[in-house]
Amino acid sequence: MTQKKLALALGLSERTIATCAAKGMPTTSVAAARKWRETNLMPTQSRLGRRDGNPGTAAPAATSADLINEKVLNERAARQLRELELAQRQGQLINIAQLEPTLSAVFAAFRTELLSMADRIVEDVHAAHGIRIDNEMVEARVHSAMAQLAAFNVSELRHKSE
Repeated sequence: MTQKKLALALGLSERTIATCAAKGMPTTSVAAARKWRETNLMPTQSRLGRRDGNPGTAAPAATSADLINEKVLNERAARQLRELELAQRQGQLINIAQLEPTLSAVFAAFRTELLSMADRIVEDVHAAHGIRIDNEMVEARVHSAMAQLAAFNVSELRHKSE
């Protein structure tokens, strides 16, 4: 049998057949050549041991259940991507990078308002009811509210959405 016919029968290049023949692979029959290759080559050196036929590490053969599961996962991901693209076209999604300056301005204005609130509350309660309230107690409550507000970080929200 010629190396060309053996290469065609095994689905290999003539160069691969010549290399293996030089290492001792019989070229008299396809069966003998296959047996030699199975015995003498590592799985990564054989197309039978590789899923894609290219050099690399051996990959286990996929079962039909694996292929079906992979197809289901791909279809689900494609559907979710189409849904997101539709929502974006319909204006239902907000780009957090565009929203961040507005949120920062709102939080800054709210912070300023909260900081000035303690003194006004103390003055308003005294003027309306004649009762003196401890300014430090009101300020502590305001600072507690500000600490909760400070815990919300728009930048972290952007990184979670990416």
